[in-house]
Amino acid sequence: MAWPAVVPLPGEDRNIDMNRQRFHRGESAMSDAQLHMAERAVDPAGELNDSAHRIKMLDYSVNYWLGGSPQGIVDLKKAREAATAIVMRGKLDAEKYGRYAVQAMKEGNPSIAIDMLTRAYDSVPDNQHLEAMVTQDGRITARAVNRDTGEVDRPHRRARLARGGRITGR
Repeated sequence: MAWPAVVPLPGEDRNIDMNRQRFHRGESAMSDAQLHMAERAVDPAGELNDSAHRIKMLDYSVNYWLGGSPQGIVDLKKAREAATAIVMRGKLDAEKYGRYAVQAMKEGNPSIAIDMLTRAYDSVPDNQHLEAMVTQDGRITARAVNRDTGEVDRPHRRARLARGGRITGR
């Protein structure tokens, strides 16, 4: 049995897709014009990867509503909404690239699938990047690597620690 992509909480509006569309259309703290202005301001030369770009966007947008605008506007609610909008945009981008990766694999294009998986992973602002490759049998193997330290993320180790276990060996 496949789990649904989103499990609504009791009392939550069940029309999540419609609300996502409303959210993505800009029913948030920042207009499309403001969002594009912020995108250009944080990376005018377009040199940052998606993850670093989102981190800078979060910082810029929140600071804008915490008094960093030319008018010195302070609006805590809009700061929170702006951060949520940017994170949601990243989530939607990750979902989109994930769908593209699945389609590429179905069509027998693993190199395109890897590119799309990397783009999906970079949509999440966590300072990690995805290293992926196609194995000889046509499967994709991947690992997350910290951009600053080069350390490989080992989610099974974090899960063991979260359950109160010890880390021994690798």
